[in-house]
Amino acid sequence: MLKNVLQIRMPMVCCYALRQGDAVYLIDTGFVGGAKVINRALQQRGWGDLQVEGILLTHGHLDHTLNAARLADEYGAWVMAPEKDKVLLEGDFSGDAWGKVGGWMQQAAALVLRYKMADDIIWYQEDTSCDLRVEGLQVSSLPGHTAGHSGFLYQGYLFCGDLFASHDFFTHLPPSIFNQNTVAAKSSLLQVAEMDLEGVFPCHCDRVTPEVHLSRLLQLAAAQK
Repeated sequence: MLKNVLQIRMPMVCCYALRQGDAVYLIDTGFVGGAKVINRALQQRGWGDLQVEGILLTHGHLDHTLNAARLADEYGAWVMAPEKDKVLLEGDFSGDAWGKVGGWMQQAAALVLRYKMADDIIWYQEDTSCDLRVEGLQVSSLPGHTAGHSGFLYQGYLFCGDLFASHDFFTHLPPSIFNQNTVAAKSSLLQVAEMDLEGVFPCHCDRVTPEVHLSRLLQLAAAQK
């Protein structure tokens, strides 16, 4: 685990905080109750007095974006998200995912949870030269789960969003009902397996090191061939 990376665990999903000097950047924002969990985790790590400068979203699904607007307002932080997921970030999930089942589920949850889009989102492209405003961070386009689903490369590690779920006895691709294109999702997994990485940081996972998560990813990728 990189010393300047904090995994923030909450029910159903994880997000991450990356520290650079006196600034902190959040990668995804979790789901229900996530804002409080993030604030508490930063305090416990001793980062509570640091400035949260920005929030980067790997994709537009609700369990990653629900708290972005609230935290951006609270911290005065900017928000960056993939342009290809703009419709999702705007709160329209109706056309998302296989058979639209996953989209309908998210649409209902967005209404119940009063999802709000963050103001003045900065839309990033899938070009690796895109400026993510964080030193050493590069975007890696990993479509399939959503059209704009992306990972962030940092010092040999990949924040891989929902590329796969990593658990001891059940490491798997995201369920098809939540993918826009499962064939493309498999292709993105194989793409990452070919990268020269030290480890990966998934958002649905158990408590092991990023190196172990990478080992599981490689095994899963091998099984797809």
